[in-house]
Amino acid sequence: MQNNDRLLRTARVEFAEGSPLGLRQITNSLSSLRVTAGPMAALDLILQMAGNPQYIAYVLKGQINYVGHGCGTRRIGDRLEKDDLDRIRQVFIVHSDAAAFGKQAVRTLERLLWELAVQNAVPLANRAKPSGVGKDDLRCAESRELSRDARSLLWCAGCTFFEEADEDAGSLEKASLAAIGLRLLKASDLPAPEGPRLHLNCGGVRAEGFHTADGFVVLPGSQFHRNDRKGLDEHNRRRRDEIRRIAPFDPSEIDSEIASLRVGLLCISEAMGAKMVTGSHLGAKAWNPLQGQC
Repeated sequence: MQNNDRLLRTARVEFAEGSPLGLRQITNSLSSLRVTAGPMAALDLILQMAGNPQYIAYVLKGQINYVGHGCGTRRIGDRLEKDDLDRIRQVFIVHSDAAAFGKQAVRTLERLLWELAVQNAVPLANRAKPSGVGKDDLRCAESRELSRDARSLLWCAGCTFFEEADEDAGSLEKASLAAIGLRLLKASDLPAPEGPRLHLNCGGVRAEGFHTADGFVVLPGSQFHRNDRKGLDEHNRRRRDEIRRIAPFDPSEIDSEIASLRVGLLCISEAMGAKMVTGSHLGAKAWNPLQGQC
């Protein structure tokens, strides 16, 4: 089985337009998979760059997100309403010329990616579990390898929704923040907001943030509870371990259990942002346009 670190070290990224968010294709000599990505507005060009493959798994990323698969003439995002499609910013297509990458393979990959996205609190438009995949298909060695290859290439393309603890790579405590769907941002590097500034006031923690094209940003100066609360799952506990280990803090003059972030925190979703700063099992509803008490 191929190691994820080796895939990352040997990945090749081709930028068709010179921009990291423009048309791009990621390949690797250790894998038969490819990822072709770009803006939703350039979908036809993305498919053309990919060679108009017959079978694909894909990810749509924006203010809402979607994990799907395509076979034959089925179009990307065909189950989304127009208003939802208008909120998509980036498209990531996983494809391959290998004969084994057929209808069942893309269904299996869609299901594995969907389950990881749900586990990582990614807000998905398709909340129902994809069907048509048996337990044996999900658990076999070939499917695990397919998932690892796809996640490595998607990460290189700029989609970090699908990272998990890997038995070959060690625990998430040894992983970088980027590899688990988080990134620290200086105040000067904050992306442009898409929508109003939101407030959180829960469990003694006050924080502010906003949506961006890249994810949800918790702003510098937001408070961070040093202790994990009951009910927080192991994946998010390990994410918070990384934040405690790497992020710069200012101590609170009011409460020894509360600190203030000196940097911004880019998260996959507002639900993840709430969990990261409070240490509690909270969701997107913890954030409000006007400051409120949970």
